[in-house]
Amino acid sequence: ERARESAGMEKSLEAQQQVLRGSRRRLLLMRHAKSSWNQPLSDARRPLNDRGKASAQAVSRELARRNLLPELVLSSDARRTKETYEHMCKASPELERAHVHYLPEFYGIFNTSATSVIMDLVWEKTNALRPKEVETVLCLGHNDGWELALNELVDRKTSLPFFEGGELAMKTADVYVLEQPENDDDFKSWDDIFTSHGKWSIETYIRS
Repeated sequence: ERARESAGMEKSLEAQQQVLRGSRRRLLLMRHAKSSWNQPLSDARRPLNDRGKASAQAVSRELARRNLLPELVLSSDARRTKETYEHMCKASPELERAHVHYLPEFYGIFNTSATSVIMDLVWEKTNALRPKEVETVLCLGHNDGWELALNELVDRKTSLPFFEGGELAMKTADVYVLEQPENDDDFKSWDDIFTSHGKWSIETYIRS
């Protein structure tokens, strides 16, 4: 009986932790999986190679295992980003329930930071889903724009261990799970994303 009572308390605590965990917004920044250079195609039409397909599926399974699958997906409209998400869905079919947008604005940001574009589109697409409140958004794109945005968005004090090797790097299929600042009165909804520059904490980092 005590064992059952203890198990019940543990389940109750887990449920409470999940509620608390789910109350904070998350921004998942992901770079597309590895693409193929074997065909004479334009950059936007390059497909994933076999390694990229496997990596996308591995990352998806890990996100599902950690209960971090997004409700909203914003992706570049390039073929390699589309295929990255398609293979993520193959590994985690529940991802197909997410709202998905393939955006030309997310393609071609190779030499400058994507921070402002990410903020603009996250704000626009989360507002379009109201009154539904979105907690987790996945933004899928390209370097160098994504890597530069990551380094601009993250609070280096709260995420100090991740900066031990210098600036944060994003290899293909890398995902950084950013969590909104705790007890920040300036960030009450996605409307406040424009105040979040340099405030996000890194909750975890997934590499296939």
